[in-house]
Amino acid sequence: MGGAMAAERAVGVPADAARRTRRRPSPVRGRNAELDVLTGLLDRLAEGRGGVVVFQGGAGSGKSRLLAEVHGLAGAAGVRTLGGAAEAETRLVPLAPLLDAVHGPVEEILGGDLARRLATGTDERFALLQELQDRLERAARSAPLLITVDDLHWADDVTRLVLRTLPERLEGHRVAWVLTSRLTEADPTTARLAAAGATVRTLHPLDDDAVDAVASDVLGRPLEPGERHLVHRAGGEPLLLVEVLRGLAEPSGTVPGRLRAVISRRVERLSEPAQEAVRIGAAVGDRFTVSQLAALLDRSPAALADPLGELASEGILTSDGEQQHFRHGLVREALSADLPVDLVRALRRQAVDVELAAGRPVLEVADALLDSALPGDVAAVGLLRRAALAAAPERAAELLARALELAPPEYRDRGTLIADAVGAHVLADRVAEGLALAERSLQGPLDPEVEASIRLSIAVVHREYSFVQSVRQSTTALGLTGISARTRVRLLATQLLIRIRDYEIEATAPFVPGALWLARVIGDVQAVSALLAAQACVRLHTEGITAARESLAAARAVLAGGPPPLLWSPALLTVVCATMAGEVGTALAAIDAEPARNFFQHALRARLKLDAGALAEAAELAAAVPERPETMEPDHTAAIVGLYTAGRAALAIGDETGITTAARNAQRMLDADSLAVRCTGAWLAALVADAHGEPARALELAAPALARLESVGPWLAEPPDPGDPALLVRIALRAGDQRLADRVVARAAADAARNPDLPALVAGEAHARGLAERSASLLDRAVTLLEPGDRPLALAAALEDAGRLAEAGVGYLDRALLLFTAHGAHRDAARIRALLRELGVHRRRAGRARGLTGWAALTATELEVVRIIGRGATKREAADRLFLSPHTVSTHLRNAYAKLGIRSRVELARIVLTEDH
Repeated sequence: MGGAMAAERAVGVPADAARRTRRRPSPVRGRNAELDVLTGLLDRLAEGRGGVVVFQGGAGSGKSRLLAEVHGLAGAAGVRTLGGAAEAETRLVPLAPLLDAVHGPVEEILGGDLARRLATGTDERFALLQELQDRLERAARSAPLLITVDDLHWADDVTRLVLRTLPERLEGHRVAWVLTSRLTEADPTTARLAAAGATVRTLHPLDDDAVDAVASDVLGRPLEPGERHLVHRAGGEPLLLVEVLRGLAEPSGTVPGRLRAVISRRVERLSEPAQEAVRIGAAVGDRFTVSQLAALLDRSPAALADPLGELASEGILTSDGEQQHFRHGLVREALSADLPVDLVRALRRQAVDVELAAGRPVLEVADALLDSALPGDVAAVGLLRRAALAAAPERAAELLARALELAPPEYRDRGTLIADAVGAHVLADRVAEGLALAERSLQGPLDPEVEASIRLSIAVVHREYSFVQSVRQSTTALGLTGISARTRVRLLATQLLIRIRDYEIEATAPFVPGALWLARVIGDVQAVSALLAAQACVRLHTEGITAARESLAAARAVLAGGPPPLLWSPALLTVVCATMAGEVGTALAAIDAEPARNFFQHALRARLKLDAGALAEAAELAAAVPERPETMEPDHTAAIVGLYTAGRAALAIGDETGITTAARNAQRMLDADSLAVRCTGAWLAALVADAHGEPARALELAAPALARLESVGPWLAEPPDPGDPALLVRIALRAGDQRLADRVVARAAADAARNPDLPALVAGEAHARGLAERSASLLDRAVTLLEPGDRPLALAAALEDAGRLAEAGVGYLDRALLLFTAHGAHRDAARIRALLRELGVHRRRAGRARGLTGWAALTATELEVVRIIGRGATKREAADRLFLSPHTVSTHLRNAYAKLGIRSRVELARIVLTEDH
């Protein structure tokens, strides 16, 4: 501002006129409070009193713009304005900013000799200070004065001394001062002025409204959505903001060219050490530690104190006590863009090693590693694998996928890395992505060991999706030559376990002991554990549930204290045993305790809710299991369990649309390659046909399942339901097939004989035999055995059949009606009412436990979802808390919105608040 401003001519106007015209519409945005301070200062000046205002702020915060504004306001008010500015280049020249404001260039006024003496001579300083005071007093008598000094932080010591004393001496004169300075800690000049009554204001970033207003000023239009993100990255700093806006039309990348030029000029004013530090810091990232910077610059941390202090005073860096970080991301981006890309990546990669050497956990530097490592960086691959071990599934999948990209083709552990990456995707509920990654890895010639490891990972994933695909992949891999004994035994264990689960127990069981012996000889605990699990499946159907649980405990014990099982799911086999035993609560607890969530577990949970009599919830959970999740086959195992559960729920409720859908799905299952899927479809088709009053047709449809009636292992749906044999006996008797009914009873008796200590299986045999033999006492025994359990619909079915034969049948039927009605089994309840009417007893239809709409219509799971989301959680957070997938949460939320008649989270939050208080 210098001499040009000193040459401004004063114009006198009355004080009251000045007040009326002082505040005019101003283009200064977001600084209304500061402008009010300035107008207040000018008002006091017009009344004959002076004052001091100091604005503090970082570079580009708008300090100079406020000085320009106050000069305009003062000129309009008839105040003479004198302005000077300190500069880095003249900071050794005494009084340069003040003399520049009052007279002009310092050398012209004082001469070079006096200027030099002022730097050391105390007498000359006090003399000049008195001369300045005298001149300003004389000038103020003729017209009020406004003196501004910009960039006080660059001022010399003499100027600072004068500014600490002169305003106090001139307090009784018409002299006002407006100074600007960078934010610095314990600045004595500012502190002295504040103590003497000066107004000190810190300039903060512009708020969103001010940013939008500046955008409209510069662009002549509002910001468009695509521009807003870049503009707001300026952090509300006026200089950066304006340059971003001016450069929006420049096709120069993410940082406009003009903005880069402004930032470069700012940095070039710094000392060489500060320039070097900030450029290297920019390469490292938005945040970096002093130790990182010291290592990269090959200096001691102490040597960086001054450069970092300079960068902080310039408003470029700030510190949180542990890390330095850039105040504005655009500044870092612009500085980084001026460096070669290879150099930036190399520096970031080196910074990672520095942090790791200092003891930083590898997971905390994973992002920097993802960005900086180049293909072929084997050390980075190892670090990312380490980080994945400590990461959540979603994060682990990202880290391992990147590690796979970095690993060179000859990477010795490539097969295991791919398997780990696929497994992480599965745990993250990204099954299709994991399988696609594995399939891509199979392209082109591969080492046999690597190919076998990849196919093993695919086979393991498909253990809960497609038995056929799992067997196909493991068979192909076992046909390869040159694979390790460990990989071969793991493939064998996976295939045997899957074939047993696909109802091929008789053909597969003889191979389990030999494979188990081989795994133990090799010493592979994962294969040993999986083969013990396969042994448990065999024993489940040959020796009983207690024996199976012994083998399951041994399978877990092999891995105790080590990594989790890779080839089998403890929760799944625990659920199968518990469900077959009729222990629904135990099975649900096993599912809830499993950390990983996937489609198959969601489907199992739906099935268990069905067994527990929660029909509506079972139907909703089953509907949330996609029939064809992305690249999965349409008959994948998870979908089959879900479709079977949905069909059984529809049959109990009397949902005609659901029953029609169940018939269509059952037919599709009958065409599947998997034996387990075909048997499940056959049983569901039979139940639908029987519901339509066609028992003979039902038996025809059940043929694939009936063919396994005398075989070892499951023969209806998986997991087995101990109440299903009684249902089949009912159908056989209605079709007039007593021989089939007796065969079913014999099978139920064999299952009960292997499990004499399990009430559900003993009750299942008693129920089936009671029907076949028309024995009221056996049916009554079944009721007695089922009463303490947690399978209300199985109990209701036994009560219904007992009520048909018992002398006091009405009592049994009433209890059955009560249970069916309470659990929403409306079709079954209607059948009971018809039976009672035949006995001359009329029971009114009870209302449903829940209405169709409103808060009372929500299921238990829907209530949990809406309460969590209604209090501000995201769908992902709700999913994590409830151990559900986001997809399932979305389904529950959609159903809840429909029942509540709302469309937004705001409405939901209001309802939750009202209902819960």
